[in-house]
Amino acid sequence: MAETRDYVLIVEDEPDIAEYLADEFNDKGYLVIQSEEFSDAALKADTQKFKLVLSDLRLKTGTGAQLVKHIKANNRHINYDTPIVMISSWLTSEVIHDLESQIDHAFVKPICFEAVANKCIEIMNSL
Repeated sequence: MAETRDYVLIVEDEPDIAEYLADEFNDKGYLVIQSEEFSDAALKADTQKFKLVLSDLRLKTGTGAQLVKHIKANNRHINYDTPIVMISSWLTSEVIHDLESQIDHAFVKPICFEAVANKCIEIMNSL
């Protein structure tokens, strides 16, 4: 079970998917912060420590890949060591290869919300 201070950042521009994912993490005791676009997600990641970042690749503005690179560009970033998991129907071998050293896991949509949450929790617990 999560501690009350364990926040998860979900970056997803499809409201239904974002809510289903948030419900899975909330049910397991995590506090969820949501964002729909790169600039808002980057600001949140710059100002709050998260236990995990879960991001879609394509967002309303910007991309999840930009967010990953933003966080991982500076080893002094508050979330530099935070696990990052990508979800997208647009994940290709090229995208995964480009980000593989910076992300901890990737899921191709359609996804099983419970399976995604369980894998994310497994990643968080392995730290």
